[in-house]
Amino acid sequence: MIACLVALVAPVAQNARVRRVTPGTAPQAPELPADCAADGAVVNSLTAQNVLRANVTPNSTSGTGSSTDADGKWTISNITCGPAIFTAEKDGYIQGSGTLNPVTVVSGTPAHDLKIEFMPESLVTGRVLDDTGEPATSAQVRLVRSVVQNGRRTFQTWGNGTVDSYGLYRIGGIPAGQYIVCATYNRVRYPVGGGSATTCAERNSTSRT
Repeated sequence: MIACLVALVAPVAQNARVRRVTPGTAPQAPELPADCAADGAVVNSLTAQNVLRANVTPNSTSGTGSSTDADGKWTISNITCGPAIFTAEKDGYIQGSGTLNPVTVVSGTPAHDLKIEFMPESLVTGRVLDDTGEPATSAQVRLVRSVVQNGRRTFQTWGNGTVDSYGLYRIGGIPAGQYIVCATYNRVRYPVGGGSATTCAERNSTSRT
């Protein structure tokens, strides 16, 4: 019975490919083909308009990417087949907002009409003056936004800036929304005629972008 069992198994073993594995090392995964392709468009998530000259890259391979044309369309070939995440980037749009949900690209079957939406940056500008109407030079400005996390409302800082010698500040790279603008000015001032130094209290205002 034992001899019969060995005889039946032997032909299968001879036809099978046996990979020799060195003890203590993991077997190497087979290489995936790199002849896959995809195409689509990049879209402004607020206006729904196609965005031209945006960079599009897949995470599945390095050194491969594309730019959108005058119609906001892109196409990429020679992509490593398998799961891929396509990301769009362009100055003036929020970093990381233009990421497409993972898709699987298959050899011989290009993925068509993939739409990547990303959020344009918003900008907050203004002027900070002290209680005498002078520019509050070097005052620190921060943008605070009310958000709900785990069912509780909390306030988070979304941007920072510094006031220049004209009292102006500029904070970009933020999503559209309503913010509380807080200015902190720690420079001391002595009163006319002498006395103890005073500092300006923190002032808040609301801004919508």
